[in-house]
Amino acid sequence: KGGSKMGAGSASAAMANLNKHAQEQIAAKDKELAMLRKEMEVLTAKFASEVAHSHRMMAEAEAERESLADRMHNVTKQLQDNENNAKATAAALEEAQRARREAAQHAENLRNQAQADLVAASSTEERDQ
Repeated sequence: KGGSKMGAGSASAAMANLNKHAQEQIAAKDKELAMLRKEMEVLTAKFASEVAHSHRMMAEAEAERESLADRMHNVTKQLQDNENNAKATAAALEEAQRARREAAQHAENLRNQAQADLVAASSTEERDQ
């Protein structure tokens, strides 16, 4: 009977030891889980920050792209206006040169006519004398 009591005490001590060991393992796993949760929270916050930064950068890039597109449109329009002005100036210059040639020809014709009139008047004067 005494041995049986001793065996029960020993079993009880072994059970207590196993229980203590299991509690220590559970505590260690709980601590590891808490660390992993904290690490996950940090990584989640970092990820959210990176996503927000990425969205800001994309918005800035889009705004810059739109600004460049507007500037390119304005420069293209200015170039077209300049080309149209250059064509109009060239046409006006050509018209002015044509008018100058006509005026010079007209002046030449008037000189020739005046010369002819002078010669005619001169010969009429000679005849009349």
